[in-house]
Amino acid sequence: MSESVAVLGILGSDRWNTDVYGSLTAASQVSSALKVGALKVTLAYSLHVLNGRLKNFFDGLYKAMDNPNPTSAQTPTAEQVQEAAATLRRLSAQLDGAYDRAKRCRLTNSSFWAGSLSRLHTYAEDLTELSDWLEMLNEPQSHEDIFKRAADEKEQGHVFSLSQVD
Repeated sequence: MSESVAVLGILGSDRWNTDVYGSLTAASQVSSALKVGALKVTLAYSLHVLNGRLKNFFDGLYKAMDNPNPTSAQTPTAEQVQEAAATLRRLSAQLDGAYDRAKRCRLTNSSFWAGSLSRLHTYAEDLTELSDWLEMLNEPQSHEDIFKRAADEKEQGHVFSLSQVD
């Protein structure tokens, strides 16, 4: 649970806002460059900047999870968590849109672009998972019921071997 406290502690901070909104800006620049058929160098630079921002964002997030500092953490409100999750979803959708556009332009088949675009697609999935996790943290009752029901079923002996399940 300390990981969730650490992440919730950095929500809405200046660093969080810079990383998330900066990445959203960079994603928009990549998407725009793909729409207008930007020069190869411009698009490569934009992809590099975006992937770098996203890497720094996740590195900071993992660092906060590995080394939680509860004294400096300010607990965000439910609205702030909801807003953060929505922003992450928006960023993920922007990345997915850019990836799909690049795929339609056959840039994912080019060795020059494939690595950067693949990382972009992976970050989009990671952002969606992070958003889902934040939403789950915002509604603890949703997952506590599942674990309670599983514990009750185990206690009552309603457990089956996977080999018995068709």
